[in-house]
Amino acid sequence: MTTIFELSADDLFSLVITLKPNIDKDKIEREDVASLQSKVTEWLLLNGLSTLHKFTKNGSEWSTPPRADDCESCRHFKMQHKFIPSVVVNQPLATGENLVTFDVKSKDSAVEQPPCTPRSRW
Repeated sequence: MTTIFELSADDLFSLVITLKPNIDKDKIEREDVASLQSKVTEWLLLNGLSTLHKFTKNGSEWSTPPRADDCESCRHFKMQHKFIPSVVVNQPLATGENLVTFDVKSKDSAVEQPPCTPRSRW
């Protein structure tokens, strides 16, 4: 199992032919690795797979998952690198809540600010 970045130019060419059977073989440059990788990357992204998808070759044929959900290598990569942001500071609602702050100059512990008003857009 290898990614497109580990394949040779000949393997990439045969993979492009497998993934895009309607493509004109005469117009594809066999030695242009970057162009072949971009064609495979386009197919991967259009089919919901990761660009680090691991391809397997059965004899002379490349195997592809029938659905993006069936790909173990893509699912592993997406779940391993999934980033879920967490809330650092709760923002006050713009519905008229009052903000309570600490005034450093007068050392008052609670200085009430006017209610929040929604800002107008440009």
